Amino acid sequence: MKKRTLSLILALLMVCSLLPVSAAADAPKSGTCGDNLTWTLDDAGVLTISGTGDMYNYPDSNVPWKAYVGSITSVVVESGVTSIGERAFQACTAIKTISLPGSVTSIGKCAFLACMKLESVNIPSGVKVISDFTFSQCQSLKSIKLPEGITSIGNQALQGCDELTSIILPSTVTSIGVQAFMLCRNLKSICIPAGVTKTGYGLFAESNNLTDVYFGGTEAQWKANPEHDALGLPETATVHFGSYYPFTDVDPAGRHAPFAEAIQWAVNEGVTTGYGNGIFKPNADCSRAQVVTFLWRAAGSPAPKSEDNPFVDVFAKHNGVDATHFAPSKTCTRAQVVTFLWRAEGQPEPASAVNPFADVSAKQDNGNDNPFYTAILWAVENGITNGTDSTHFSPDSVCTRAQIVTFIYRDLA
Repeated sequence: MKKRTLSLILALLMVCSLLPVSAAADAPKSGTCGDNLTWTLDDAGVLTISGTGDMYNYPDSNVPWKAYVGSITSVVVESGVTSIGERAFQACTAIKTISLPGSVTSIGKCAFLACMKLESVNIPSGVKVISDFTFSQCQSLKSIKLPEGITSIGNQALQGCDELTSIILPSTVTSIGVQAFMLCRNLKSICIPAGVTKTGYGLFAESNNLTDVYFGGTEAQWKANPEHDALGLPETATVHFGSYYPFTDVDPAGRHAPFAEAIQWAVNEGVTTGYGNGIFKPNADCSRAQVVTFLWRAAGSPAPKSEDNPFVDVFAKHNGVDATHFAPSKTCTRAQVVTFLWRAEGQPEPASAVNPFADVSAKQDNGNDNPFYTAILWAVENGITNGTDSTHFSPDSVCTRAQIVTFIYRDLA
């Protein structure tokens, strides 16, 4: 096992060499990167790919923006682009965000290798394969959305993604490559569908914090995999057979897909344990007491600085509905939840005053300031919520359990 691991690491170093390059003062900031594709890099470090069709592959890492690989902060791929080229963004060490359109159907191997500051990425639904080394060594990657339709995860595709805590593989995945999740040191849980019949050796090697593997098939199916004894599972890990997801009332591939990863994260972080017996109740209303408990746990369950309690209806201190009541059993609205989060973050001012929601205004009907307005703008600006649609936030709608853990996940994860 050690010999095979070492040989693959050496192969990775040879095949995908990472050579630092200094930006030349006269290097161009625009050009072509496909037969019908162009690229531009602005002064803020935003690289934009425009046009139609496939991006070129760069097997020698000689990308046209090579002089700027250390200063590109984000990548925007516009609609019409159909592929991300091989090694296109390898070793772009400053990239934090990537926007991929639905037109993308393939991503080349090593495309984002060693993008060490990349934090999250959504894979378009047309992509069927996560290629070899695609996100290997993306050490800051906390979230990756894998859509239904993906059938294969390549060799070392997510190796060394230290910040991933949970992974939900689409129900369409049938094969996983060698050491795909090796060195994911903070990975705690992974959901693997029953259709996976082939996995490479060393799948979880040195991912020593892994505690739960949820496999949708039977134990016999698991053991039928030729490499099942060489997956590198830590001794502390438990394989749960016949259960693709820890909660039977959450549909991770269907109607609860937008919340499934956040729910799993919340369980891993001790924010919630559900209702027991594999039940989470994602659509249940969330009370004020439950919301502040989730927030308290997400903050590490800190001890209160004072034992003074101003509320006659509770035994713990937090912002109430008036000076003497907290109303712990009252349901919590979406506006209230993002305001709790905003206050927990120190009530920061949003950078922009742009309000995308027709149902949110700075003033209430009585002419008073809306106490939730700034918090909602802050939440939108920081990606905590996108609203119930593009022009509505539904501030007075009751926040469900699935929604609140998703808000917390987007804020803190």
